Amino acid sequence: MELVVCAASYDCAVSAVQNGANGILLAPSIPTESLSGFFPYARARGITTVLDLTRACGDAGLNRRAEGLRRLYALGLNAVMVGEPGLLYMAASVAPECELIWGAPCHTAEDIGYAASRGCARAVASPFLQGSALRALAAASALPLLFWALAPLCPAGDPNLCLLDKEHGPYECAQSCRKMPLAYPGDAVAPLLKTRDLCLLKHMRELSGLTALIVPPGPSPEAAGLFTRIARAAADEFMIDGRELDDAFAALGRDTPTDAPFSGAGDIYGGEDKPKDERFWEAERKSAAERAERPCVPVRFFALVAADEPARLAVDDYKGHTLYAEGAVPGQGGVPGAEEELNAVWRDVSGIYTCKDARTKIEPGLSLTRGQAATLRIAVLDKLTAVRLALPEREPGKFDPGPRFLPRADKPLITVKVSRMSQVTPELLRLPPERLYIPLDEASGDPSKAEWLVRSETVPVAVLPRVVTEDDRTEINARLKRLHDAGFREALTWNPGQAVLALRQGFTPRADWSVPSTQTLKAVKAAGAVSATLAPWLPLSEIQAMNHICDTEMIVYGRLPLLLARQCLFRRKNGLCACDNKCELSDGQGSLLPLARESGHCTAVYHAQKLWMLPSRAQWRYIGLWAARLDFTTENARECVQIANAFAEKEPYEPHVFTTGFYLREENRKRRGGRK
Repeated sequence: MELVVCAASYDCAVSAVQNGANGILLAPSIPTESLSGFFPYARARGITTVLDLTRACGDAGLNRRAEGLRRLYALGLNAVMVGEPGLLYMAASVAPECELIWGAPCHTAEDIGYAASRGCARAVASPFLQGSALRALAAASALPLLFWALAPLCPAGDPNLCLLDKEHGPYECAQSCRKMPLAYPGDAVAPLLKTRDLCLLKHMRELSGLTALIVPPGPSPEAAGLFTRIARAAADEFMIDGRELDDAFAALGRDTPTDAPFSGAGDIYGGEDKPKDERFWEAERKSAAERAERPCVPVRFFALVAADEPARLAVDDYKGHTLYAEGAVPGQGGVPGAEEELNAVWRDVSGIYTCKDARTKIEPGLSLTRGQAATLRIAVLDKLTAVRLALPEREPGKFDPGPRFLPRADKPLITVKVSRMSQVTPELLRLPPERLYIPLDEASGDPSKAEWLVRSETVPVAVLPRVVTEDDRTEINARLKRLHDAGFREALTWNPGQAVLALRQGFTPRADWSVPSTQTLKAVKAAGAVSATLAPWLPLSEIQAMNHICDTEMIVYGRLPLLLARQCLFRRKNGLCACDNKCELSDGQGSLLPLARESGHCTAVYHAQKLWMLPSRAQWRYIGLWAARLDFTTENARECVQIANAFAEKEPYEPHVFTTGFYLREENRKRRGGRK
């Protein structure tokens, strides 16, 4: 089984290679200068180098990443893992000969089919799939799959959908959820969203044929080496030393890992971190320093020793590289077993090479000394090393952002998204909003209400669940058909795979993909979606600078979801599922974060304050938007009408406490003198 190990630094990457990694997933935060020496090191050993570009970014960040990717491409980068369509377009343009890996978590065959249609060679399965679902997805997949065999679990399943750590920069997830202090009513404040590490190493036999992704729980070289070695043994021998694994996690001060998402039983949440055992890691560092180079390149030798001719030795590395060298002319005085003696010399390789086969043909009566044979072996391996170190001849492509268009001149229309059918009233529809987004299960629950919505002046749009798996397919298709028969023709989708699913059911998709860049807007248009919801973490300055090549809308009112916890937070409180009950979490500083059930037993954690952009409408009214969306979650029907009337300039209204979110972040910082 192939192991791809995530590396936080040059030293971590080397340590992972020395302990059995077949590929290295390079963090984008590693300086390019420090990697210049690693690429020859990896190339000589046949290690696949992959750049991690799963973290979404805006247009400005896309240009910076394109420049960094161009430098790594020149150094010999093999593959790029991308997490959203805009990054996929950029990577395909800049690194045309790199393998593309779709790093957004895949739940359905449509997710993988979209990746395949865009030129990806492999895709990453969601870490929250149960074992049967993962195996079924792998069997139906149009691409080879990678799965997370050892990794810190993201409560949201996809860091691109999380707003908690956007202040920390666009390159890597800062895992703010693991540190955020929260409390249920009446409880002490604690990091409730801190998750344990996912570990599927004991399930390697069931998942053989897939590629395992390993994220060492610690960012040090010794941790990278130890966990890679444990994973390598599990992949090769289909067994795991549970005690060694538990000791390693305990030495890091972390909870024992879990396989709850895979097995369907158990809890993914953990407790407080404990102190590290520095003596354990000091011993591991000392042991790693004493360990010899891991031979990771298998070779085979073929030798021919003939009279009056230089001895010839060929080497093959099973990768299409076959080279030969000539040595000394053999002398007289052959002895029985001369071929086996020479084969023993060929097998006596060290360093990065390991001999898998050696064959020699020597004419009777001839001999070659061990010293001459060793010199010949060194010469041919030097040639092989030089060939393996050679950089591929390739030119980086050009990333062309495209022409700049003038923004839309007219002011945006108003769209409304509700979470419950009870929020929809005749007064709300009489405004009328341009589009009414309503959850699929709410709209399809009562055919008469669905027909009533179709007869109104507002176009109703069915909102698919945020997470759709293969197990949900039958029910989702049945509900979509019911709404299609009632007259619905549009569906709001949360990722490209859902857009494919909606198209197949006869719906025109709209994209709520948290679109961060112009290139993602191009992908939205190419996927057949007619509008796109912009990422709520973009500042208004970046939204204005975007090319609005398709209809775009921005959320201007509502509680922004901080994350979608993939395991029920209601059940965690008392062991019982009470998803329909109202619940809030306290942050210990007077703020309350509402919780709401979404997508089965997932729990949406909402911001404590409502986003309210009406006083700032002069700053977003003429920046190219097609629509401004009012996102209703905890509001009652009367509040929905009041807020909608306020944005339609029909009556005054203002929430008691509100925020402008990320849209005016830079302006607010300047106003406060540069302080966050």
